[in-house]
Amino acid sequence: MLQHQASLLTQDTQSGIQAALEDGGTKAWYDMGVGQRIYRLAYILDHLARDERCSDGEFETFWRSLVFHHELLSVDAFYRGHHNHGLYQALGQLAAARRFESAPGFTAYKGIATRRLSSLLERTLFQSGAHKEHSPGYHYMVLISLISAERAGLIESSYRPLLQRAESILSWMTMPNGSLAPIGDTDVKIRTNLSPEAEGFSDPGLLFQRTGGRVGSSPSSGVMAVHDAGYVFARIPDDDLPGESAAYLAQIAGFHSRTHKHSDHLSMIWIDRGHEVLIDPGRYGYGGPLQPPDSELFKQGFWYSDPRRIYVEKTRAHNCVEIDGRDYPRKGVKPFGSALLDAREEEGFVVTSCETRHFRTVRHWRGLVMKAGHFLLVLDWLHDKENTHDYRQWFHLAPEWVVAADGDGMRAVNGDEELRVVNLLPGGAFQPVVRGQTEPELLGWRSDKAESLVPSPCFSILQTENTAAFATLLVFGDTAEPDMAFSKVNATCRKGRFGWRDARGSHRLFFGRTSGEFHVTQKRGLKFW
Repeated sequence: MLQHQASLLTQDTQSGIQAALEDGGTKAWYDMGVGQRIYRLAYILDHLARDERCSDGEFETFWRSLVFHHELLSVDAFYRGHHNHGLYQALGQLAAARRFESAPGFTAYKGIATRRLSSLLERTLFQSGAHKEHSPGYHYMVLISLISAERAGLIESSYRPLLQRAESILSWMTMPNGSLAPIGDTDVKIRTNLSPEAEGFSDPGLLFQRTGGRVGSSPSSGVMAVHDAGYVFARIPDDDLPGESAAYLAQIAGFHSRTHKHSDHLSMIWIDRGHEVLIDPGRYGYGGPLQPPDSELFKQGFWYSDPRRIYVEKTRAHNCVEIDGRDYPRKGVKPFGSALLDAREEEGFVVTSCETRHFRTVRHWRGLVMKAGHFLLVLDWLHDKENTHDYRQWFHLAPEWVVAADGDGMRAVNGDEELRVVNLLPGGAFQPVVRGQTEPELLGWRSDKAESLVPSPCFSILQTENTAAFATLLVFGDTAEPDMAFSKVNATCRKGRFGWRDARGSHRLFFGRTSGEFHVTQKRGLKFW
């Protein structure tokens, strides 16, 4: 660190700061790096002050470096208050300033950091406790930092209820296998069997998940709708399978900023019967910036040049509806906030309802119906008053599944488990299965860890219309026969009914929705029908 700063310390403070801000040849003055380095520098100085072996000259060099870091962090143009980097800048400066609070000027540094931190806590987390940057991985990282700051006395006790809510949501973000749901910039990784003190959590369900069941109690089951953030999580135990085989569903229906947001509007992941079924591609990594910065990809919201990173951000890499082969833009558009309308557990089903608008003219409603251990029904209604579009409903399965065309649908096999995928409405055409494609572009990949991709099967269902209605059933078992004569929806997809026969027998579902509620029943007497 000092080798990068030696020349700056020979200048006056303002000239040195300007030189640091203009230095593009090193990461030494990266905004988040400065925030994470300053409190460590203060810690070293505290020890040097007590070490007789430290010369006055050495101490002065470190002291001037600490002051320089404070001055740099105090520059408003250097402060990143719009995302988590600003949080680490404020926390680092506050911890460093408090250690030498009696030194001249350090009270002012502490005041700057305190004001920023107070503002950031309100801007970083929704009132629900969910982090605002579309990523369970960053939710975890920020929450760990805030809990550590609370334990160090840097955060007021009045924020404890908010942090408790954040812990509860992190428990819902944790899949049955112990890994975080890899939504947005979240790596696929499993971390359990930790000591309770390692992370400082207090939520019983989260402690149970993080320690491999040694501490705490089983996490909550049911449905968690996080309306302000636009998340839905469901955890439903299956009476026929062990606890770790609970059905799990997670859906992302939020768009609040470009930060760590993929082009994944209304996408979902699904785990059932002890298997990952529908997956997210994960984070992969970052890499160098796009060049030139005014490229078409950059205008859409892509920031990094690595083709593998670009792939995991794309709409077609998620369980989304892709329109005309385009990615949902995340730059130059107004974020829609939360598209979540309803989520509930009803008559043994998990149901979710979301609605938003794409490319200004296309209305999109998505409804999910899950029966634990049995099926997932994915409903999509898209409408454009004037224009015809190619609508592709994408499905990405975990690498362990072998998927192939089967009559008018798809058959997926994973060991002894079988899954059938069929249309319950006419009009949709299944496209070929793709796995590990490299040309003409990447398709059918999943990031299993940072800087790594592994092949995984995917396919799409295509409709070319002004208005498209998809009703795609993914059902466990060796057979699925749609009842096309019975199944139908009205023009706006606000009410409908579906019938099919599978290994468990014949089934009838009726659904109806208003602007705010979505109901599903097996009885014909539903009030919407």
